[in-house]
Amino acid sequence: MANKKHLATFDRTTVKTPCDAAWEEMTGSDEVRFCRHCAKNVHNISAMTRKEAKKLVAASNGKTCIRYARKPDGKIQTQPTRFHQITRQTGIAAGILVTSLSVSSVVYAQGRAVKAKPQTSIQQTSTNNSKTNNLSSQISFTISDITGAIIANAKVTLINQTTKKEYVINTNDEGVARFDIIPFGRYEIRAHSEYFEDFTRIIR
Repeated sequence: MANKKHLATFDRTTVKTPCDAAWEEMTGSDEVRFCRHCAKNVHNISAMTRKEAKKLVAASNGKTCIRYARKPDGKIQTQPTRFHQITRQTGIAAGILVTSLSVSSVVYAQGRAVKAKPQTSIQQTSTNNSKTNNLSSQISFTISDITGAIIANAKVTLINQTTKKEYVINTNDEGVARFDIIPFGRYEIRAHSEYFEDFTRIIR
């Protein structure tokens, strides 16, 4: 193995206290999985491109849980540079909205899909109750990091701008936070995950 003194700073990255939990037992993707033992996300930087991995390690300031494999020359193994493609699924719009967390959501109005505004994928399901004339909404968010990897157990808070009532839920193993029935209106959304910059935005 190569002398560490001749390796780049990134390749000298080490894990001082390895986790005892098996990667195969964690839930998530090839790039990031949630460790229930530590209650933290573990990032597999060997499943990322070198640029993505370096950006993650630099931004974490040594506070992010990582796993990696090394090449015989001592360098950290990473993936070849790839082209990024934003994919769309029925009713879901994907997009990076912040530097450290991205949010995509689903919207419907009166039972039909509504096109989201550029860079804003927010849609609400409206139901009209003839007796109370109240409007309710269904909103779901998918939380991911700058590489597109999902973030499990992220705290998502919706704050009604009129009543100031808060609705709080954590993302599931697929990075999804779903609010089934909330009053229709204007909300502030806050997304928080350890070691990431908080995401805040006003939605209607």
